[in-house]
Amino acid sequence: MSGLSATRAAALCCMVAVVEAVAAEDAAPSPSPLPSWLIFSGAEATGRVANGWIGADYAPGGIDRSGLRLRGTASAGGYRTSHPDDSATDITVRKQTATLAAGYGWITPSRRTALFVGGEVDAREPDHPAVPSSDRGTHWGVAIAGELWAAPSPLVQVMASASYGSARASWALRAAVCGRIAGVCLGPETAAVGDAAGSEFRFGLGLTGLSVGPFETRLAAGVADDAEGDADTSAYGLVSMWRRF
Repeated sequence: MSGLSATRAAALCCMVAVVEAVAAEDAAPSPSPLPSWLIFSGAEATGRVANGWIGADYAPGGIDRSGLRLRGTASAGGYRTSHPDDSATDITVRKQTATLAAGYGWITPSRRTALFVGGEVDAREPDHPAVPSSDRGTHWGVAIAGELWAAPSPLVQVMASASYGSARASWALRAAVCGRIAGVCLGPETAAVGDAAGSEFRFGLGLTGLSVGPFETRLAAGVADDAEGDADTSAYGLVSMWRRF
């Protein structure tokens, strides 16, 4: 596998977690004061990628109301990529990213959408010099993201998100649908993530609605396929948590 944008996938998961948290209640927003902060974190792993992240959203008028938003995220992890001269040898690349963005959210009882624009930094450090520029150095760029949550019926939720970062031409697309069963929401999800160094497609099953103390949780697992063909197919797993206050 070439340098898959694991952090872009992580950012995508964060975005979807935010949408799910905002949309956790089907009822119309209460006139009482609403939470202005949302904190979130998570981790993911595939056969060659491991990554964790943390972030926060701030909405001066309340997370559950239409209005301006600020978002900051940071992530750290790494991935393995094939040696350019020896396909039997892997090179480990450590990776850290950070994003700061401003945006706007449009909120109705059955649909939530948001758009964000900001800046990002992507730093990668391989354990061997024989890697292309896409797998090393620190790059700065512009980050753009959009997300959607909708409830076409009380028992069905639809989620989608997309993002692009110019630092390394990284991108991510994700879509999921779930049905409410015994207080949780269970259903299939699919995603495509990548950057200038490689891309990956995922298909799996996601579970939302579990509570761990004061945090809401999302779990997902499935199959990840390296589009470049040198990492073959592996399993992936993801866990994310968030809390509003």
